[in-house]
Amino acid sequence: MDPSSVVDDTTLIAYVRQHLGCPGFKKDEIIFRRASKEYRDLNPHISYPDLVRVVDWCKATHRRPPTLASIFRLVGFAYQAGILRSVETHRERLVMNDLYAALAQETDPVWRRRLLDSSGPAQRKVLAAWKARKGA
Repeated sequence: MDPSSVVDDTTLIAYVRQHLGCPGFKKDEIIFRRASKEYRDLNPHISYPDLVRVVDWCKATHRRPPTLASIFRLVGFAYQAGILRSVETHRERLVMNDLYAALAQETDPVWRRRLLDSSGPAQRKVLAAWKARKGA
């Protein structure tokens, strides 16, 4: 099967089975489709070509996931190996958009300083506190 022919879950399942030899039971397909939907809802920037690269990386490094859905657990390892582009960029972009919107609305210098000085997970906490303050 050609990597460019993978365009949906059905063809990805066939690709994983062909290249990695994962068992093919109907139950596994149902679990894979559910895991795929959940993973793509949380990570909308991951595309089918990215998942194909993960499968190819698994084959090249002799990793054989026990089930079809285990492919999604290996995406982080493939990212660490340099196979995928940044997984965090989409989430970081959403946080930065929220930060810019908060700074555009906020006039209190204390809150502006808190928003500007925070970074990483603390930045998300400060944004959540600011939203709760504005919502109340």
